[in-house]
Amino acid sequence: MKQFMESIVDMGLEQQMAVWSAQDAEYLEDSRETEELEMKYEALDLTKEKRRLINDYIACMHSRDERFAELSYMAGICEAFMLFWKLGIGKEIF
Repeated sequence: MKQFMESIVDMGLEQQMAVWSAQDAEYLEDSRETEELEMKYEALDLTKEKRRLINDYIACMHSRDERFAELSYMAGICEAFMLFWKLGIGKEIF
């Protein structure tokens, strides 16, 4: 665990996320499927109005999911702080 935490601190969270996502089988499979579905979607014979509606729907889902990920991250940080507090770690800082 110590080595894991040190690698995150040394590398930085953003770089670590890139490493994790490049190695996560589920993420990689979802990415591959997303590319396939996007190509199929682009090949559909849709009117501009229908394509715009679908694009707006997809963008809204992306925006919602990104926000949920941010909220989940913030909740995790808060939970870590609460754990530190309960363990008496860093009380002098807070």
